[in-house]
Amino acid sequence: MKIYITRHSLTAWNEEKRLQGWKDSPLTKQGKEDALKLGEYMKTIHIDRVYSSPLLRAKATARLIFKNENIIEDSRLKEMNFGDYEGEYIQEFKKET
Repeated sequence: MKIYITRHSLTAWNEEKRLQGWKDSPLTKQGKEDALKLGEYMKTIHIDRVYSSPLLRAKATARLIFKNENIIEDSRLKEMNFGDYEGEYIQEFKKET
């Protein structure tokens, strides 16, 4: 058995260097293009199942990569929750800790 793992594509908050956790920000143009490129590569590989976090950025990435596959959402794949710090700039978070 082989398992392929990918992270969600680039988001607006990744570019802005914000903590993202369970809050979502949209995929950037570059993020969408990267996912589509990976999707082209993955067409050459047989995949039995596709799992995704229920977070919008993860599902959007999975849909771009695996257009015709059933995507199974699993909340255990969610990123760490940063609580009140979600959406904050990483630089500001570092100053407080």
